[in-house]
Amino acid sequence: MNKLKLLLIFCFFITNNSCKSIDNRVIKAQDEYKKNLNIVKMFIDGKVIKNVNDLEKASKSLSDLSNIESHKDKGFEFSITPTKGNYIDWKQWYKDNKNIIFWNDKTSRIEVLDLNDLGIAPSKKTNH
Repeated sequence: MNKLKLLLIFCFFITNNSCKSIDNRVIKAQDEYKKNLNIVKMFIDGKVIKNVNDLEKASKSLSDLSNIESHKDKGFEFSITPTKGNYIDWKQWYKDNKNIIFWNDKTSRIEVLDLNDLGIAPSKKTNH
């Protein structure tokens, strides 16, 4: 009986720790996304950004994740200059998808959970 109790307690701790790990990965992804949004917002508001590369990295990360392209200025080597419209679109994308993003430790970036891989993707409605 003692072995069974120990096994159950062990399983509980493993399950509990893995859930915390998943929660931490979601929280880290959400924090990183909001940080990138904040960098873009600072640029749009005309505030000083300490490092220009931060704006480019933030815009690229938001674009890659959301598939919403940032405005590119043709004036200087097609530099990325996100617009207020980009910011609004990325912010809305975050509101719609913040619960299905997570931080991938292997790639050190935010990724979207693929619901098709889990077999729980929304079903497509067909017209009959």
